[in-house]
Amino acid sequence: MIPEPYQSIINKRYEQFLQDTTKINDENLKNYFDICFEDIFSHYGLYACWICVNCMKNNILSKGWGEKPDVCPKCGESTTFSVATFQAWATKAGDMFGWAFYKLIQEYSDLEITSMPRHNRTHDFEITHKIAIEAKGSAEYIKNPDGSKYYLDIPGMKRSDTEKKAFANGEKYKSQHPNNKFFIVTNAVPEGLTVEGRAADGLFDMTNKQDLDKFINECTKNKGETLSSFF
Repeated sequence: MIPEPYQSIINKRYEQFLQDTTKINDENLKNYFDICFEDIFSHYGLYACWICVNCMKNNILSKGWGEKPDVCPKCGESTTFSVATFQAWATKAGDMFGWAFYKLIQEYSDLEITSMPRHNRTHDFEITHKIAIEAKGSAEYIKNPDGSKYYLDIPGMKRSDTEKKAFANGEKYKSQHPNNKFFIVTNAVPEGLTVEGRAADGLFDMTNKQDLDKFINECTKNKGETLSSFF
C-alpha cells in the first residue's frame, strides 16, 4: 500500500491526468509527475525561500521566495541564506517519484509490482523474482506560494551522482543475481546515456509514452513464473 500523504496525492493526480489510458501521452505523463512533486513539496512546506540573519538579529524580518539575493534589500548586508535544503527536496521527490511510478504500473499494466523494504540497498521494486527496478526520479522545479518556480540544478538521471548510484546498485544486484534483469526508471534521461556496457538491462523515462510501453513489454517478456513462496 502507498503511504500517506503520497496515496491521496497520487490518486488525485492519476485521475486528473491519466485515468483515460487511451489518451496517455508524453505531455500528461510529465504533468502527472510534475504536479505530484508540487503537491508533496506543498504538503511539507518545502519551498525555495531565503532569510536575512542580520535583519533577524536586529528583530527585523527580511525574507523572500526563490533565489536568495546577494545582499539583503533591507540592510544591504550579504547575510542572506537559503532556508530549504536540497536534501529535503531530494528525499521527498524521490519517494514521490517511486510511488507515482508504482501507481502508474499498477493501473496501466497487468504486471504485479512489489515495493521493496527500506533496508533493501539495490532497488526499489520487483516484478516476480526476475526483475529488479531502481527508481531514480526527481523534481525539475519547486513551485512557491507566490506562483514563482525555482528550478533545481539537474533532475532525474541527469545528475552525475544519481547516475553513478543507480549503476552501482545495478552492479551489486547483478553480482548476486546475474541471470535476473535490472531496470532503471526515471523522469529525465540525459542525451546519449545508454546502458550499453554497464550493469543495467534497461533505462526508461516514465514521462515518455514510448519508453513506458517499452518498459512494460520488457517486463512482460522477462518476468518468468511467479514463485508462490516469494509472496
